[in-house]
Amino acid sequence: DIANLPGTPQPADFVCQRGNSSSLTTWVNALSPSVSVRPNAGQNGSSRVTLIWSDNAIQKTWLRVQIQASSRTGLAQPYVFYFGNAIGEVGDSPTNAAVTALDQLLIRNNPLASSAPIVNRYDINRDRAVNALDVMLARAHATSGTTALQLITAPSTP
Repeated sequence: DIANLPGTPQPADFVCQRGNSSSLTTWVNALSPSVSVRPNAGQNGSSRVTLIWSDNAIQKTWLRVQIQASSRTGLAQPYVFYFGNAIGEVGDSPTNAAVTALDQLLIRNNPLASSAPIVNRYDINRDRAVNALDVMLARAHATSGTTALQLITAPSTP
């Protein structure tokens, strides 16, 4: 969400990288996303800016998004976000983000036929139901060791 957005951000207003370690020097540039803007759809009437990549372009990795300071963004300096993607990981461990049989079991043991809140950690596909499909998604994206999303310490500067 960007308050007082003066223009329409373009893909060039974002520097996107992906990687799976705390060393940003090992990260690679992510494919350029498409950008959509929904005026007044964000918090406190701000504009909601959504970046969209093709299916499976960002998975089992971290994504670093730097919004550039420009006349279109209205930012005085770059702003950086980090997002981790581990499909099927339900937050069962504070020390790793591996998608394991425990994630599958926790999903299966917390069913909801409908109206699951959008933040329900067991609703993997966000269809507002926790069911066998969510278990299957966790199983299909199982990870371990180096294939798991590594916990990182994000740098505090852009």
